[in-house]
Amino acid sequence: MQQNVFIVLVMALFVSGCTTTKVYKPVDSPLIGAQFVGAPVLNSTNSGAIPAWAVTHPDADGQGVYGVGTGVALNLDTAISKAKLSARTNLADSLMIKLYGKPSKDTQKTQDESREERTRIIRDVIAQVPDNVFSMAEQQVLMRNSQFTAYSLVKLSYVDFYSYLSQQMRISSSDELKSVFQELKEKIKKMIERRS
Repeated sequence: MQQNVFIVLVMALFVSGCTTTKVYKPVDSPLIGAQFVGAPVLNSTNSGAIPAWAVTHPDADGQGVYGVGTGVALNLDTAISKAKLSARTNLADSLMIKLYGKPSKDTQKTQDESREERTRIIRDVIAQVPDNVFSMAEQQVLMRNSQFTAYSLVKLSYVDFYSYLSQQMRISSSDELKSVFQELKEKIKKMIERRS
């Protein structure tokens, strides 16, 4: 009987040890291959933990274009995945504006359809770009109300994107896609030449 009580006490200590509360610290690590250690609890006293680049989107520069994204989820991996996807979509939209300008209110319907098609293609291409092609990536994860909020920043250099498009042109079997890739390459090449 005493042995059973002892086993129950040991099990109770073991179970209570598994539920200890951790003190989380801010995590600011590279996005690619990052291992998450913990996340701070976000409240009114530490709301400054949100990275500056998540609040003020970095503008495209002579080297490339940026994308910023946010993902919220109960699961850390899901929050990070959402933030990465959101950052890539934002990067594609920023690239579209950089290459083709902002849409005007006076554009005709056919121009709008053409722009939407280009935007869709650029988003699809950016979604397929491997993580190692991005020249810069940062992330920060915070916790608020038992949910993870991940912030993701990615930068795609014009040179790396040009190389990626060249590679995709060689392996693509669609003449339509090759035509789109060629158009994008020409516009990216102009961006590269302007910085020189």
